Amino acid sequence: MIGERLKQVRKYHKLTQTAISEKFFITGATYCRYETDQIEPNLQFLKEFSVILGINLNWLITGEGEIFLSGESKQDDSMNETFQVLKAKISELEKENREIKDELLHLYREKVSNLGQK
Repeated sequence: MIGERLKQVRKYHKLTQTAISEKFFITGATYCRYETDQIEPNLQFLKEFSVILGINLNWLITGEGEIFLSGESKQDDSMNETFQVLKAKISELEKENREIKDELLHLYREKVSNLGQK
């Protein structure tokens, strides 16, 4: 189960559940549920977890293969994974930014419309 592998990696790095949850911007309760297999972490979390902690994503998901990436392959894979994680984060932030702009524009137009009716 993924939860047991998450716990194994966390303990290997001598981190608490609180430290992991803060590092990945999730609640402690959510991370605890991941480790106890009450809920399944999304792929984005698993990718970030594997990149930041140097873990083989395939092993983390399936339990197959080496736990840690090795040698040059590890560095290349880690860089690629890091790039993908950053790209996804940037995309999320751009979407949020567009949504905020749209909301502000909507509120502005609403306010202007209300002023014109007075």
